[in-house]
Amino acid sequence: MREKLLWFILKFLGISFVLFIFWWWKIQGFYLLFFESFVQFLGVDSGIPQSSVWIFSNLIPFASLMIITRGFKINERLKKLGWGILILIIWHFISILIFFYSTGVRLEPVRIIFYTLYFLSVALPFFLWLVFFRKKLKGLFALG
Repeated sequence: MREKLLWFILKFLGISFVLFIFWWWKIQGFYLLFFESFVQFLGVDSGIPQSSVWIFSNLIPFASLMIITRGFKINERLKKLGWGILILIIWHFISILIFFYSTGVRLEPVRIIFYTLYFLSVALPFFLWLVFFRKKLKGLFALG
């Protein structure tokens, strides 16, 4: 059975809001401690650049999309959710290193790289969702 696109968007916004509140209230602090430990392990003493913290919230739309999209059994959904979160965490590691080494540099190419990475960080959850649900998307929505 196809789902109405408007209903899907409303569910996405609702679940994202709930996950965002939970993220802001509890999880973000633990996640930042985890990354601080990682950065210190790499031998970088200055910590995580503040400009890179916003990309961590890209876990929220990915988790929301994985929760609300129909078509998979719970164990398959959890497996895809786990793989996606692992990919996003690896992306966060790579981004942190790039942000750290480009902080303080005022060259135009560095700014372009920064904005490109930020855009990719925002879009990556949706790309992962499209990859994981590519076979199911054709019949997922009823427009109207």
